[in-house]
Order: sequence, then C-alpha cells, then structure tokens
Amino acid sequence: NRQTEAELGLYFYFALVLAAFMAAAVLGFLIVNRIVGDIRTVLKSFEAASNGDLTQTVDIDSKDEIGQIGKGFNTFLKDLRGILVSIRGVSEQLSDTSDQINANSGNVLSATQRQMGNAEDAGNILADIVSNSRLVVENVEMVNGAAGFARTEMDANFMGALRNAAYTEEQSCTSQATLTEMKDLN
Repeated sequence: NRQTEAELGLYFYFALVLAAFMAAAVLGFLIVNRIVGDIRTVLKSFEAASNGDLTQTVDIDSKDEIGQIGKGFNTFLKDLRGILVSIRGVSEQLSDTSDQINANSGNVLSATQRQMGNAEDAGNILADIVSNSRLVVENVEMVNGAAGFARTEMDANFMGALRNAAYTEEQSCTSQATLTEMKDLN
C-alpha cells in the first residue's frame, strides 16, 4: 500500500510539475508574443520613416522600454516635421529675396543700357547723367542693401544661394564704377 501511495504521490507531483511547466511555457509564449508584436510595430514605423513617410507613429500603450522608445520616436518625428516646415518657410523667403535681387539687378542693367544708347551725343549724355545720377545712386544703394540682406540670409541657411549674392555684388560694383565714371564726367 505504501509503495502504491508513494507511486501515486510521485505521479501526482510529476503531473503537477508538468502542468506548471506547461503553464509557464504558455505564459512565456504570450509575453514573448506581446514583446515581439510591439517590436514589430516599432520596426514598421521606423521602416516607413526611413522611406520618407514622416506621418507614421508608433501606437504602443505600454510603459516599458519599448513603449518609451515608441514615444521617443513619435516625438522625434514631430520635431523633424517642424524642422522641415521651418526649412520650407526659410527657403520660400530666400526665393522671394533672390527674385527681388534679380529684379533690382535688372533695373540697374536697363538703366546702364539706356545710358549707353545715348552715347552718340555727349551733351545729351551729360544731361542724362546729371538727371539720372540720383536714380542710379538710389538703385545702387537699393542693390547694396538687398545684397547685404541676401548675404546674411544665405550665410545662415544656404551656401548655394551665395552665388546669386556674388552676382548681385558684381552688379553693384559695376554700378559703383558707372557712378564714379559719371562723377568724373560731371
């Protein structure tokens, strides 16, 4: 009887240990499945962002490290979108400034061409120089002011736009030389 009871007790403990292992395995599977699912969600959002889709967010409600990574990623994407909006605004302002500089350069160029067209008659040239000298000086000051503003904006944001400022500076120098020649002729 004792041997039978001992065998039954041994089978009972063996069945209990086996049930505990199975419960632990099922619980472990569920925990790993949840963690892996959260990691897949984070990886999917990372992949979408690396392909240029900055609208993706990580939707994880957990407070663990994976949830913190997801929240940090969401904050990073929000800040990145804000930076891109700021860059777009500065770029549009720079484009407008560049258009203004080009328009002012065109004004100086057309004024110079008008003066060269009247070069046949020296008396007319002197009269034109005297009457147009104020306009030329104002245009030169406007171009110099625009060039200074453009240089400040370009130095802070976009080195590529520096070439436009150099072109404007060259036009300003040409206008200054024209003004000097006009003063000499005066």
